[in-house]
Amino acid sequence: MFQKKRVNKLKLVDVSEDKAKKDNKNKKKLDLAINNRSKNVTIKPPTRSDIANNKKIYMDYEPLLCKEYKLKGYCGYGDTCKFIHSRDDYINENKLTKKHWKNSQESKEEERKVDVVIKKSDLCGVCKVPFDSDSTKKLIQLVCKHVFCKSCFMERLKNKKMECPECGSDSKGSMKPYRFA
Repeated sequence: MFQKKRVNKLKLVDVSEDKAKKDNKNKKKLDLAINNRSKNVTIKPPTRSDIANNKKIYMDYEPLLCKEYKLKGYCGYGDTCKFIHSRDDYINENKLTKKHWKNSQESKEEERKVDVVIKKSDLCGVCKVPFDSDSTKKLIQLVCKHVFCKSCFMERLKNKKMECPECGSDSKGSMKPYRFA
């Protein structure tokens, strides 16, 4: 009921009224700030790249295998061990990619060695025309390493005959271009 009054140099002012005015000003500023924020900010769903970049893995152990657990099947430290408890072989990612790269290169080299050597005097298995008679013809090689004119084999594919005309193996429609060495 009785409120304290503050004395300014020129007049007496009620403290409660002054406080209420300041609160109203602050509320108005806050409302304006919230409204401005909501107008400028558009909420977008996360994209794939955002999700992929935000993946973080926290490990509380070292990325090495516990030797004792791998050999014996138990570890004296139990759950407090800082190493991974796994009996599987752990391969570093760099070693794995190098190993995969080396294997793929070896398989490509073997594939090159196995390629059948076709002479220009050989005949197409479908139209029985020598390959050298028309140099504009494009040649294809099937999985079974037999070579045909592209136009001849495409006609067979239109008729839904996917097997090789020479050996009868299923080509599944896969072929690659062939060039004379």
